[in-house]
Amino acid sequence: MQHAEVGVESKAAAMPEMDEASGWFDDVAFAAAQGPSPLVIAVCRQLHQADELHSWLRSAIPAMAAMTVSQVRAAEVLTSFVGAPQAATAWIVSDAADGTDPELAARWQGFNQAREVLRAQLLSHGEFRQALVFLVTVSRMPLICAQAPDLLSVAETITVTEEPFAVGSDDASLVSAYKRAVSELETKYGLSTDELQDRLFDREPLPAGLSQVELNRWNAASQALRRL
Repeated sequence: MQHAEVGVESKAAAMPEMDEASGWFDDVAFAAAQGPSPLVIAVCRQLHQADELHSWLRSAIPAMAAMTVSQVRAAEVLTSFVGAPQAATAWIVSDAADGTDPELAARWQGFNQAREVLRAQLLSHGEFRQALVFLVTVSRMPLICAQAPDLLSVAETITVTEEPFAVGSDDASLVSAYKRAVSELETKYGLSTDELQDRLFDREPLPAGLSQVELNRWNAASQALRRL
């Protein structure tokens, strides 16, 4: 993510009130995988945190649901984006806040005008959940709020805190999602998580049919639970 921030301070006072929650990295992953809206806006403090979140989501989202994670450029969202009809997918828009103020304004005006089309498109795949996750920074939010108030009203917006990255024992919904993912995979392949880790360590054959997506999901979920 790269962008030129021009005149941000002058717009800060015009930032409208909005229904916005604070959360950790896992909360963003949960919103993408199982949240009420297929549109998620993750507001990071700085570009470095946004890059870290992007990396985290690539393993955390598959750990919570049978979803893949792909990237789509902001310019493609309004032109060629159609989702993945046969695969549940979280689409990360990492350049959603890039560019100069005029470029950003035009982009988010477009997102705002297309909000219902985007929502309908994301929801049209039935059991194959689709989610668009926009990564932005706090300094760009005043301009985004000014240009896309209607989009923000139908999206789940999360201001990302820096610590902790891992799920806490009091996050019942997240803990349940991780435990369910591990249990389903252990049952499906007749193998405990400890046995899986032993096979990985010893480079022994893995269960037949275990895909890389499922392996990533299994590893990420079990690692999160070990941090409790």
